[in-house]
Amino acid sequence: MPDDLRRLLELQWHDAASGTVNRLKSAGVIFLEHDGLPALIESECKGRNNLEGITRLAYAQAMADMIRYSGFVAEDVDGSAIGYWFGPDRVPIEVAPLMYFDTTGDFSVRRGDGIAEAVLVIASHGNDRAFSDLRDYLNEQIQSNRRSRYPSSLQAHGSSSALQSSKRSFPLA
Repeated sequence: MPDDLRRLLELQWHDAASGTVNRLKSAGVIFLEHDGLPALIESECKGRNNLEGITRLAYAQAMADMIRYSGFVAEDVDGSAIGYWFGPDRVPIEVAPLMYFDTTGDFSVRRGDGIAEAVLVIASHGNDRAFSDLRDYLNEQIQSNRRSRYPSSLQAHGSSSALQSSKRSFPLA
């Protein structure tokens, strides 16, 4: 498990156990627990209601194939899924690109040095001030819990605009 993902999960668990408000969760990003799927992905795998018969079955199969090549770790307030794309070659999680599956059915690759940066961009909704505030919050939480800081790459990026997504289609089969 990548270090930044482990730290974000620990922070969510710590905040839940202590009754502390998790600002990332308040900003709309929730990390999945117990190998659960994001609600959007679960729904999509059942097939779209606007499709009929064999088309609906084919779409559900394509979604199942996509899930086989990915690992979702979080969802945002809109229901979009956040995770890693391992592809048919099963690349290691440390080098797997980060992906985002939104409620319109589009996949995109998220730039950044890890899940922490991608989640900061998503949670800040393009607002540079929110990005800075959330980054500072995460760093403070890690320090106060006597863990080492997030990778310096989080501090090197001054704004969310430096990490905007680049759209790319993923093969579903």
